Amino acid sequence: MPNMLLISDNPDFRQDLTDQITLYAPDFAVFEEEDEHTVFDVVVLDEKPELLKELRAHQIKSPVIHLLSAEDNNIEESPLNIIIFKPLSLNEFLNQLKSSIYVLENRAEGYLCFNNYELR
Repeated sequence: MPNMLLISDNPDFRQDLTDQITLYAPDFAVFEEEDEHTVFDVVVLDEKPELLKELRAHQIKSPVIHLLSAEDNNIEESPLNIIIFKPLSLNEFLNQLKSSIYVLENRAEGYLCFNNYELR
């Protein structure tokens, strides 16, 4: 089960997004706080682009999905920095979320499964 860290100052948005993930991507375990014993496969960062450097210091191989407003466009997009501008499409977000966990060195389990194949 992939672990996702969700960072948002907006409790209503955080709860709504957690509910949507639970409904449409039930394989994900959603955490709202960092835990030194948990490896996060993906981090979702609502606004707060200044936290990227701090997150990279702790979660160097985890993709970060930034949910940003249109005026926050100074973040460099890379395979590990995924930007989705608000208002966001739930389908686009879920597609990015599901695809972000398939970075092999990022997987907490240490392997990937697709179709009937398993890579270790």
